Amino acid sequence: MKDKICWRVEALDWISMPGILDITAVEYYANEIEDDIENGIVGGLIVKPETPDDNSEHIIGETFIKVKKEYTYRFDGVLAEEWKVLEKYPVKMELNPQDPREVTLKWNNTYSG
Repeated sequence: MKDKICWRVEALDWISMPGILDITAVEYYANEIEDDIENGIVGGLIVKPETPDDNSEHIIGETFIKVKKEYTYRFDGVLAEEWKVLEKYPVKMELNPQDPREVTLKWNNTYSG
């Protein structure tokens, strides 16, 4: 494991003695959660979250809605299931008869929790 020790340069001096480069380094202590200690890679175990492709299917519409206003949502893809709103939510839903991928929602009254 000795050949996999990392060092962090703390100071660099090339002025005091001409022709000699003086480096002050501190041993880098590996972070067992983030660093790949076996292969000596700093940050080797950090996994970046996946980002969805730009071509992925998704619902187009407002993220937040207000009471008594109508909002239209459209599914950009092949509709595998029907639209549905759980009964506990006070939201009225109307399906577009010309296009089953489009729906209009209206929040009828207050809801808490």
